[in-house]
Amino acid sequence: MRICHVIECGATGALEMVLLMAEIQRTQGHAVLIAYSPRAGTPAGLRARIHPDVRLERLVMRPIPLHIAGWCRRFAGLLRRWNPDVLHFHGARAGFMGRLVAGRRFGNRALYSPHCISLMHLDRSGVERALFRGLERLANGICNSIYVACCVPEQRVIDKEIGATTTLLENAVEDGLLARYAERTTGERERKRVVTCSRISAAKDPSLFADICGAVRAARPDIEFRWIGDGDAHRRKLLEDAGVRVTGWMSRSDALREVADGWIYLSTSAWEGLPVSVLEAILLKVPVLCRRAEWSEPVVRHDDTGFLFDNMDAASEMLIGHDTARPVAVAENAWKAARSRYSQTRFAAELARLYEQFEKRG
Repeated sequence: MRICHVIECGATGALEMVLLMAEIQRTQGHAVLIAYSPRAGTPAGLRARIHPDVRLERLVMRPIPLHIAGWCRRFAGLLRRWNPDVLHFHGARAGFMGRLVAGRRFGNRALYSPHCISLMHLDRSGVERALFRGLERLANGICNSIYVACCVPEQRVIDKEIGATTTLLENAVEDGLLARYAERTTGERERKRVVTCSRISAAKDPSLFADICGAVRAARPDIEFRWIGDGDAHRRKLLEDAGVRVTGWMSRSDALREVADGWIYLSTSAWEGLPVSVLEAILLKVPVLCRRAEWSEPVVRHDDTGFLFDNMDAASEMLIGHDTARPVAVAENAWKAARSRYSQTRFAAELARLYEQFEKRG
């Protein structure tokens, strides 16, 4: 088949899933094209991370008022030239604009992976939720698509709010990739460094991360806090003022190395789909400490495959009173549970079954 993935990409788990899909589909003999719109955090050297047989097309979307009309023209032209058998949209902007351009011609030949649909965002007002719901239904009415949820909570929201056809394809981590970073030296294990890896945004609740850092370091100044990534300037300053070291955007290999060196992986996210960075930490055998939320409870069983906290005080107490032996044992349990569930092998098999319906139509 001829497959076209469409994404507005930063340094996010959505991009990692697109790259993993493209590589799997290339090895299965499909012709694959990735049409991407760069944004803050789009990795430098993206072409070098993709096999030469996978085509990469750069279609600039931002800033939206200036570039959106040109993006639509160029994407329409790409569809005429490439004439894909299947379109797979990723993320809200590419999913909305892409479906408007693709239209009925690609109805029933399109997939849409929201990667945490906007209706899951807890900071949306009732008016905003109604607007997003209407826009999703409009786009899907113009180009009928199968929604691909990355986790069960997202699938529930889509079923309830959109009423569209949905399927579940949980995120995964590339087989073999993490093995390069999983072996840490004794010195690195002994370093008291709390890490997280993500874009600085409202969803990640960096103010809570900063508060935890301040409370912990007041009692244990030997514990470091490091945020791997970048994003909103105001929220970055909150982190730095609290004593968090913000690394800025890093290469994929450097970011994984930083996570692998972590003593604890701390996620303060208020909402997520299925965060690839947390899965990577688990598969690197780094103990994870996650905010108790709808996204985290299906991934982490408290005191078995990780740790969950309800508020700043609870998280701070866990870190201050950290017992080395227990988190190491929990991290081992998490790794055993995750290595099949979040493996490339499982993901590839489910991805192939998802695309089989289009082969049969073709």
